[in-house]
Amino acid sequence: MGEGGVLLTPRILAPVGGYAAALEGDVRVGPRRVKLRICLLDSFPGCLPHIYLMPWNALGFIPHVREGDGYICFLDPEGVILDRARPAQVVTESLRRTIHLLEAGFGKTNQADFVDEFEAHWSRMPGATWLWSILEPETFVRSVAVVETDNAMPFVAANESALSAYWNGNTVPSPRKIRGAVYLPLEPGTLLIPPRSNGPMWSVAEAREKLLGALSEENRRLATSLIGSRKYTGAQDVIVGLPRPSGGFNLFGVRLPAADGLHPLLSSSSAGAVSPLALLRLERPFLVPRGGADNGLASKRVLLIGCGAVGGHVALELARAGVLELTLVDSDVLHPENTFRHVLGRRYWFIRKAEALKQEIQANLPYVRVRAFTDSIESVTSSGLIDIAAYDIVICALGAPTLELLLNEQLHLASRRVIFTWVDPFGIGGHALLAGNAPGGGGCFSCLYTDPGAADAGIVNRASFAVADPAKPFGRVLTGCGNLHTPYGSLDAVRTASLATRLAIDALTGKEPGNPLRSWKGDPAAYLDAGFELSKRFAASDDQLDRLRYEYRVSACPVCSVDQGRNG
Repeated sequence: MGEGGVLLTPRILAPVGGYAAALEGDVRVGPRRVKLRICLLDSFPGCLPHIYLMPWNALGFIPHVREGDGYICFLDPEGVILDRARPAQVVTESLRRTIHLLEAGFGKTNQADFVDEFEAHWSRMPGATWLWSILEPETFVRSVAVVETDNAMPFVAANESALSAYWNGNTVPSPRKIRGAVYLPLEPGTLLIPPRSNGPMWSVAEAREKLLGALSEENRRLATSLIGSRKYTGAQDVIVGLPRPSGGFNLFGVRLPAADGLHPLLSSSSAGAVSPLALLRLERPFLVPRGGADNGLASKRVLLIGCGAVGGHVALELARAGVLELTLVDSDVLHPENTFRHVLGRRYWFIRKAEALKQEIQANLPYVRVRAFTDSIESVTSSGLIDIAAYDIVICALGAPTLELLLNEQLHLASRRVIFTWVDPFGIGGHALLAGNAPGGGGCFSCLYTDPGAADAGIVNRASFAVADPAKPFGRVLTGCGNLHTPYGSLDAVRTASLATRLAIDALTGKEPGNPLRSWKGDPAAYLDAGFELSKRFAASDDQLDRLRYEYRVSACPVCSVDQGRNG
């Protein structure tokens, strides 16, 4: 490749370092001529080439060039589609982007990228001490705690209460040792260049100047007041919040030597070494959205009644969605025959489902507070253990229409939002109905059991895709009547749980203004082969089901028609 291909005097190299091919040549970066090495993996052109600047500091210390080996991060490969039929063009475009990046670095027009990358640079500092961090970055100076437990690494947190929240509201593990530290939030727009990993660390004076000098006047006064009230011995930890140009905060720390009994930020001493503290970030506002969840759901309280095949998945997905206050109610035990369509496995056999789900959620997800009640919903409400009015939404996944109709009445009187969700036999469909979300708008679970053409309530669920025949029940028995079950699989439960969870999130976040009935349709082959009949509703297309999602409401409903009359 010549000038048009951007690589000058290319030379093919013997493959090294696990690469299938390598070549090297010069490129022009401003007035400089520097050497690049292009290495191809066996999977190329299914992956980007690896490009290195030789040596790494040929253009000085610039963003996006890894110290030591010169690896250049010219493009985030996630989501990039490469044309495998045009490998030469893949290399050429990669080189073009690389040179553009090097020119920006050499011309110092992308210095702010150092701030965006600060944590990555800092974590590579020699001798860095690692801490778990559940500290939420804020904009004011404050005292924080470094907590040492039996874990391999200490925690940095706002206080013991924050540590308890991380451990799902439980007590902080003992034994523990707590020592104080100070948190400094630097001003937005601060251009803080990290030290070179192969160069000298900041001196005490440099650290003091860089950190105190980047505080607002108010925060500088707060810092002086906070740390100037007592004598200090030994090294002191300082945790720093550095605003990123692209949004959010970097978090890092320094350990400074105390001198003359003063905090090292106030002392004029320059003696002693500065040690970098690297933070492995576990704070809730960082972890929750990183997994696609919504921090706005953290304060929402959800009551889930029924922890079976559908309810078990609903519980886990609510927690993963960011709902951090869950109450589970189910008196049933997880039996071996439940295993292949329940979210829990055999290590929970013969344990109450609600308690087992609590253990599973809290073992895998921090910050989630789960209460489990292993009795009936009637018992826990009548005894006062649960106050339904305290919840933002109730989800019923019982698959027991008689009890659910009773709960529908009670929740309607209490003006509570509620979702009823269930799976049709043989997995021909699943449903989720939201009621109480649009007070006065009508629509509730009782509407589905009210025949709009008759004065009395019927016993048929009009939303179901299955046609019930009392002489031919849907239930299946494998070993006796104690093993009666409705036939459907795990995929059907997962799909229905997803439908119900999404509806709950839409209601809690205000995206859903009404009281819809949402449904999905599955393959009816097994159901029809068993000799059953499909309802007329099954013939509707997915688009029709969506357009008619509010049309299940019945003016003669004995529960919600009162509200409709008031607003009519």
